[in-house]
Amino acid sequence: VPQPVPQPVSSDSQKCGVGIVFTVGTDKNFYVVSLIEGGPAAVSGMVGIGDRLVAIDKVDVSQLPNLAILSQLVLGEYATPVKLTFLRSHYLVQVTLLRGVSDATTAQFKLVAQKGPDGVHFSA
Repeated sequence: VPQPVPQPVSSDSQKCGVGIVFTVGTDKNFYVVSLIEGGPAAVSGMVGIGDRLVAIDKVDVSQLPNLAILSQLVLGEYATPVKLTFLRSHYLVQVTLLRGVSDATTAQFKLVAQKGPDGVHFSA
């Protein structure tokens, strides 16, 4: 059973994340399994348990081999933005968070597309 890799929220002296714990599903996709209390993702209220990660800063994560490589894309310098794209139910959503910054006013959410029976419909 794959073990989730927590992404720490830390000081600006080292790389930090946004407080999301991912796991690899049986379908080889990356899923949110928990949020670190007080972390940027939890405080924003914009990331949900079960959300499937599809991109980080426009980089498709579907072909990434493991969680270690994924964490290299998520982790970064303190207070720098990271744009995460998730598939949630039939919606593609983008969430922009500041690494290590637990302030809901700095987070951004955008509905990007809706997946329907005849394909994906993108918003303008």
